[in-house]
Order: sequence, then C-alpha cells, then structure tokens
Amino acid sequence: MVCESCRSQARTLLQAAAIRVSGVRAAPARAPKLSRPTCSPHGAPTRRFSDTPQRRILGMRTLGESYRVLGASERLYRICAQPADYHISEEARNNDQVERLEDGEELGTPAHAGNVWHKSTWTTMLLSWPWRDPPPFFKSPKTHAQTDASGEGSKQTAFGLQPSFSTWSHVTMLRLYLLQARVRCFERDVFRNWQQQLVDHFFFDCEKKMHVDHSITSSALRQRYLKDIFVQWRGLLLAYDEGLIKGDAILASAVWRNLFKGAPEADPRALCAIVGWMRSSLASLEAASDVDFAHKAGDVLRQPVDVFWSRLEEPFKKASEGGGGQQGE
Repeated sequence: MVCESCRSQARTLLQAAAIRVSGVRAAPARAPKLSRPTCSPHGAPTRRFSDTPQRRILGMRTLGESYRVLGASERLYRICAQPADYHISEEARNNDQVERLEDGEELGTPAHAGNVWHKSTWTTMLLSWPWRDPPPFFKSPKTHAQTDASGEGSKQTAFGLQPSFSTWSHVTMLRLYLLQARVRCFERDVFRNWQQQLVDHFFFDCEKKMHVDHSITSSALRQRYLKDIFVQWRGLLLAYDEGLIKGDAILASAVWRNLFKGAPEADPRALCAIVGWMRSSLASLEAASDVDFAHKAGDVLRQPVDVFWSRLEEPFKKASEGGGGQQGE
C-alpha cells in the first residue's frame, strides 16, 4: 500500500512533466508566427551606382593622378638638386688627383661654374664659362665676390661652400624642405604620396652619387650611409620647423648648423640671405593654389638666392659712400 503523501507527490511530478512536454511541442507551432513578414508601407531599398564610394589606388583618386605626381615630383627634384651639383671624374680618381678635406671628405668640380654656393676662383670660372664673352657678373663683381688685400686672385663666391657631397645634400634638402612645407597643406593621402616621391628621388640620387662619383661599390656601406642621411633629414625637418615657428634667429642657427656645419668663420650675411630667401619662397609657394602648385613651384625654386645677399649689402654701401663723401668735403 502507498501512503497518501507519496501519491500526492507523484501526481504533482506527473503534472509538471506533462506541462513541460506540452510546452516543447507548442514551440514549433508558434515559431512561424514570429517569422511572418510584416507589410511595410515603404518599397524595397534600391542601390544606385553613384552611391558607391570611390576606390582609391595608391592613396590617390585615380591611377593617372599617381603617375602625375611621380612625374611632377621628379621634375621639381631635379630643380632642387641642380644648384650645388658637382662631379668627380674617373680620370681624376684613377690618377689619384681627387682633393680631400682634413676629415677625409672628397671634393669635386662644380657642375655649374660660378654658382653662388660653391667656392671657386675667378680663373676657374672664366675657363669653364661656355661662351666667348665673360658672364655679366664678372663685369660687376661687387655682389658675387670679395677681393683680398692685393686686389686680385682670391675672389670667391658669396657662400664659399666646398663642392662636396655634404654641401650638395644639404642644399638639396633645404630646397626639398620648402616643398615639404607646402605639400603638408594637401589632403593626407596626397601629401603622403608627394612626400614619399620626393624622398625617394633624393635617396636614389644619393646612392647614385656614392656609387658613380665616390666609387663606393659596397651596397652594405651605401645603405649605412643612407641611413645616416635619413637621420639628418629627419633632424633637419624638425630644426627648420622650429625656426619657422620661433623666429629668424632660430632658423638662421638651424641653417648654420646644417648647411655650414657650425663653422665659426661662416658669414652672418649669408645666413640672413638664406633665411630671407626661405621666407620669400615659402610665401610664394603658399600663394600658389593646389592645382597650380606643380607648375609654379619650379619658378619659385629658381628664384636666385644672391639677390637677398645684394639687398643686404646695399644699405652698407650707401652708408659707406655717404661717409666717404662727407670726409672728402
């Protein structure tokens, strides 16, 4: 015999089990009701081809834009690398006639005789001049040369830098910095493409000069030198940016450290002329629109630096002439 309490517990368990089984069976029947499509007053969404976002190739709007930047950047780089260019002939190297500085840096021959950057004598400039008549600045050498006590022989160009790899690289990087400052105003992808192309042109040319002019045949050695130049490039960007923000004195000190290697005999007038030329070039580049930048930047970079040198000397010349006239009276 089973007690009454056991019967009631068994009955309760059976009822609970029956409820669970009935709930599981009823679930599939209710599922289709939840998945029935509801009527919407709006039509199905349509996709138009014009709504598709533009796909950019190599960070640019089109592939043709990338090639346009490649060609324009190469043309502008050639303008940047031209003023302080130099060469070391194979004949001079074979005959062991390559001049060297005290630190071992090799000196070459300026590619453009009489340029304002390199140190050269009047005799060398006259012999290398391609035309029969002397150039105009030999007739009025006041702004392009200085005369020694004897009045002849040691007349030199304004900046008096040696025709070496260091001078060429820093003059080129100085001009590349002006372009770098302007292309920062572009969109991010366009700026990165311009920046990469300009830097690539410069470092390809650096490696070429190491191999051709300086006979550095070791690829590992060239790569080590290129890494050092890249560190100098990054430091140069920071130094010139600081000078643009803090003033001309800081910018002149950056030019003195990088271009003139911190030489104590550097002429302060040369620093003033270079700083004035940089400010003027940046203002001209800023005035050019983004569309006309590739065409007008070349004209801006061709602006002569020695014009600012002559402007610095004119007030002193007038003062000295006025003082001499008063003394004569």
